[in-house]
Amino acid sequence: MIDSRSTVHADWVRNECNGYKDPLSLPQYRVFPCTLYSHNSVAFYGEHVKPVDAHDVDEQYQKESGISLYKMYVREGIESIESVLENLNGDTIQMSLPEHLNTAFRESYTNPSVAILEVYQQAPAAYFTGILTSVKNELINILISESMSERSVEKGGEKAIVAHNKSYKSVFISYSYDNHNHEQWVKHFADTLKAHGVKVTFDKDLPYGGNLPQFMVNGITSSDVVLIIGTPKYLAKVNESKTTGAKFEDVVITDSLMNDIETTKFVPILREGTFTTSFAPLIAHRKGLDFSEDNAFDENMVELLEVVLKK
Repeated sequence: MIDSRSTVHADWVRNECNGYKDPLSLPQYRVFPCTLYSHNSVAFYGEHVKPVDAHDVDEQYQKESGISLYKMYVREGIESIESVLENLNGDTIQMSLPEHLNTAFRESYTNPSVAILEVYQQAPAAYFTGILTSVKNELINILISESMSERSVEKGGEKAIVAHNKSYKSVFISYSYDNHNHEQWVKHFADTLKAHGVKVTFDKDLPYGGNLPQFMVNGITSSDVVLIIGTPKYLAKVNESKTTGAKFEDVVITDSLMNDIETTKFVPILREGTFTTSFAPLIAHRKGLDFSEDNAFDENMVELLEVVLKK
């Protein structure tokens, strides 16, 4: 008998790789709000861009197609999306409307001194990054569900399938503000853990006006596991004379280790460099996970969830 879940997984993977044909069948993470802009050519002034109010057109288009002009429907395969983000210049992404809609906009504009060159959608690039995050999270879900064995239990002469209970230790994440890309990676790392039911605490959860030092102390002391994300810049900040967030957390971590050197609570997560160039000595020699290669993220996440964080 064919496992229906496997069929669904295969269809999803195929669509994510090759793209979706029907915009109305897109997963919710591939549909998000956007704004409309018109690229115009104005007599005596040249070209300019301005927002477009197309709610009347949008209402009619939704009746005909079920699609809103004020939503981006991203059908491209995941490789194309990654390529767009890699070559992005700025923090927004533009998507052209179908030519028949551009033609309709041109024909509806009556000012003879203005020519509409193109009407396009625009949205923050963060939405596209969110697609990658959602896909990676779903891949991890698939890997975990397939790697977790199921056991048969005899009950009243019948076999019942009982899946292993997913229960994870609570986590505090310690890291340094290296750069924007690193912060985004750490957020993705934390969001992936949260998506699988892990209780995660890190500084992005602290509300504005909150007491950061107290938040760090409480997070480190009350969590079951502290994941320390190491980079050469992280180690440099730990070794600085002035107090930084990374250095403050390292002081709390070091104090805990001095009181219980045998603890397995503190786990190094290597993001860049080597363990010896990215962690203080007390952490560098502890067994950790190497997340420095992005193409191994899923496998490492499965190991982290199933080996380190599983209760």
